[in-house]
Amino acid sequence: MVKIFFYDLVIQFLDASHLKHQTFYEKVKTDSEADFLFISLTNYEPFFERLKTESSFVNKKIVLYNLTEPISFGAAKSFLEKCIRFGINSKNVLFHSTNHFLDKFNCLHKGLSITDHSIKSGLYTGFVPYNERFLKYSFINNSIRTPRALVLNELFGRKINFNQSYVSCNGDLCYGDRNIQKYPNITHNRKYFQSHDYDLCYDKTVLENDLTFQHVYKNSFFNFTIETFSEFGMDNGGFNSHLTEKTIRNFAHKIPFLLLISSEEQIKIIENLGFVLFNDIFDFKIDLNNKESTVKKYVDIIEKFSEMKSIEVKRLIYTKEFWDRIEHNFYQYLYYKNLDIENIYKHILSNKYENKNELLLNTNEEDMDGLVSIISSQI
Repeated sequence: MVKIFFYDLVIQFLDASHLKHQTFYEKVKTDSEADFLFISLTNYEPFFERLKTESSFVNKKIVLYNLTEPISFGAAKSFLEKCIRFGINSKNVLFHSTNHFLDKFNCLHKGLSITDHSIKSGLYTGFVPYNERFLKYSFINNSIRTPRALVLNELFGRKINFNQSYVSCNGDLCYGDRNIQKYPNITHNRKYFQSHDYDLCYDKTVLENDLTFQHVYKNSFFNFTIETFSEFGMDNGGFNSHLTEKTIRNFAHKIPFLLLISSEEQIKIIENLGFVLFNDIFDFKIDLNNKESTVKKYVDIIEKFSEMKSIEVKRLIYTKEFWDRIEHNFYQYLYYKNLDIENIYKHILSNKYENKNELLLNTNEEDMDGLVSIISSQI
């Protein structure tokens, strides 16, 4: 039985994290008897006060967690450096943001963390057979961050016919429409692209509205995916790679997709997980030195799909090149989904995992081009 102690535990953390419904661990009453010490990002000073009187903690696994958001580069590095000053081995410091349904990836593969809101993603609802699908493609944008804004602005400027497809342009609770207002083609078309069939999601994305998107995803032959952390170069050469349900649901619902993400290095990391992407089929590469060209090439492919008939898209998906990858990705997804999280924790306790914090220690925040970066998790 793995023993875990929580400092300043927020009860919602257990409900949202991968620990929910697990029986392999027990919450112990004192930190001295625990294998893993979970410390909240919002209140970690009590832990450091405790370190002053308890030297044995240098051999425990220290987990910094945050309830609602991924942990920033600066916060992760600051916490790690402080732990090291107290004599804790950097390898024993782990980072975990909540809502990680597929966090099993994180301690198995270098440089990647995955966020998946298990309810919002709809991964548990199965997939619709291809003979029942009716959308050529979907391009869903819940939160208009810069890369999505650039693509949408270019897309809307071309006056493309979106018949038999689904393109949305929504603000959200945190971002509102601040990026929408910067781009004239989005501003002039936003009324039409408020998710087509309801308006509330334009102002903010909430769970009830997000569930509507599941019907869209599952009935699409193809998907255009722009990841949450897709700002060009944001992943620091692959180190701070981060995936969300936007990519994972394509694997789960057997949807081929074109992925726009922070860099080609992050593409390689996903492929190292055993997944096969479709970017190469379209000769699509992310060029950090030419963002405009990257955006236009992405929109070129959307336009190509828009000009195709539904039956033509369906035939394309059934070609051997596409179908072999679709099936492979689905079973690879099931492999990770069914991994035993208990064995992951035991793997960490065995000290056979790689120290992913060395690069973190040697990277300066100013090297991140001023972008907020996400440190990859290990649990």
